[in-house]
Amino acid sequence: MDRSFLADPGVIRASRDFVCIRTATYEDKQEAKFLQQTLFGGGDQMRNFGFCILSPDGQRKLKQSRRGPNFAYRDANEMGTDMRRIARQYATAQGKPIQGLPQMKSVRLALNVASCDGLPCLVVYGNEPQRVEQLSRKLDSVIWEDELMGKYIFASTRQRADLKSIEGAGRSQGILLVAPNPYGTAGQLIEMIGGEVTAEELKEVLLKAAERYERPVKEHGNHVRYGRRNGVNWETEVDVPDRRRFNNRR
Repeated sequence: MDRSFLADPGVIRASRDFVCIRTATYEDKQEAKFLQQTLFGGGDQMRNFGFCILSPDGQRKLKQSRRGPNFAYRDANEMGTDMRRIARQYATAQGKPIQGLPQMKSVRLALNVASCDGLPCLVVYGNEPQRVEQLSRKLDSVIWEDELMGKYIFASTRQRADLKSIEGAGRSQGILLVAPNPYGTAGQLIEMIGGEVTAEELKEVLLKAAERYERPVKEHGNHVRYGRRNGVNWETEVDVPDRRRFNNRR
């Protein structure tokens, strides 16, 4: 679904007129309650999938599917066309640049999402709020370039303990470029980018790293079996409901 719809060039171009939100589902209790009650709830159980286009005030559901966009549109072309139609109905502020680091709520979650998406991870580390803010602004100044959009997963922290799962991470402050392991439970430091790097130097480093990064190939059945055999377990913030599969399911 992601490759045929959300990764379609036409859909990506149309998405520039929208605020795109990736839900955390089982990883955020407050958000999960909202999603269950308002958008994607299925009875008394939380769902980890769904698709919805909301009006700018967040009050009206303009398009909704309790599965993915592939259950709302025939193909990516239809989705992009509909998104452009919706965007024309609402006035937008022109010339305002995209701002803000689209980061996960924790380093732990960022590594897991990066592994699921097959992307490298960028972690901002500083021992004071001002330092984290400074490094985040520097990163924010380059990641919205067309060549870098969608190439990384982000997180930030002031806690050295949050980096314990990243092999090779030292005590230096800066931006850590990390490759997650296949199950997103740990990572390997690829490069430590110092805080004194210029925006142009940072952009060059990130472009080269994105080009070199090889997305791991995972076969679902083998991936799950190997994980279970080796005791790999992921603890979610919200309990995952036990959905039983019936024999007549196709």
